[in-house]
Amino acid sequence: MKATTHTEVYRRFQGRLAPARLRCLPLLAAGVRVALKRKWPLLLYLPPFGAMLVLSFIVYTKFLLEEGLAPAVLTPAGANPGTQVIGSLAGTLIEVHTIVFWSVFGMGQFALLIAGWYGAGLIAEDRRRGAHLLYFARPLSKLDYLLGKLGVVACFIGAGVLVPALAIALTAVFAAPGWSFLTEHGSIFLDILLYTSVHTFVLASFMLAISSLFKRWAYAVVTIAGYVLLSSGLANLLSWLNRDQSWQVLSPTRCLWRLAASIFEVEQVVGVRLDWSPALAWSGLGGVVALSWLVLWLRVRRMESVA
Repeated sequence: MKATTHTEVYRRFQGRLAPARLRCLPLLAAGVRVALKRKWPLLLYLPPFGAMLVLSFIVYTKFLLEEGLAPAVLTPAGANPGTQVIGSLAGTLIEVHTIVFWSVFGMGQFALLIAGWYGAGLIAEDRRRGAHLLYFARPLSKLDYLLGKLGVVACFIGAGVLVPALAIALTAVFAAPGWSFLTEHGSIFLDILLYTSVHTFVLASFMLAISSLFKRWAYAVVTIAGYVLLSSGLANLLSWLNRDQSWQVLSPTRCLWRLAASIFEVEQVVGVRLDWSPALAWSGLGGVVALSWLVLWLRVRRMESVA
């Protein structure tokens, strides 16, 4: 008996399958969705966004005072002669670039906590639960897996660093008369994007590398905190003993400080000199990223072979 094919129902596929693109996006979306199920960790964003409101008000007040006005909160009766003098002082003492630097500098400290919470368990928990067996059973490459995980932690870091800095810069744009800030200092937006992109990529890569070494979130968090504190302490000690600030390159956080100071043209913060070579900071950060991705690639390759 011969099998028959009903061609009016079945037709052979004549086209070409489109190559799969951005296969990391479903993994990214799922990771963000799972992380947002727990609401109380979002309290980590209260200090960054609180500081954003304060610094934005300072920027807004600066431009009002320069115009000889004063916010109604400060002087309910309106303008007064003293605002002219105060305005000239505000224009001299308050620089938007410096305020944005303080923003990314302060938010960067909280970004460590945010990245540690949301990033330390991304790969560690997959290994503990065996979730990677399901991932690699699908048409998902090692790079797709890593990019998806990187995107998850990058979203949370960016929300704590990029958003406040952009909000402060936009406040300056709308508060300045006649769009003068945008025409004269519009490059600050490129500075913000450059720094936050580097900061986010370095921090996210480092967090994922540490996460890939363990099977439990708590062990990864302790290791991250220990490394940051140890490297910063060692960098400070060697800088003091050798009277050379170049030893700060041993600390990734100090390299990020130096990079921010270079981009926003600041030389000192909280008693810490930031006038050592920016090239050393770039080299230090490049080394951290290269080592992190080497560790990630080797660990995920091993996970894939087990799968």
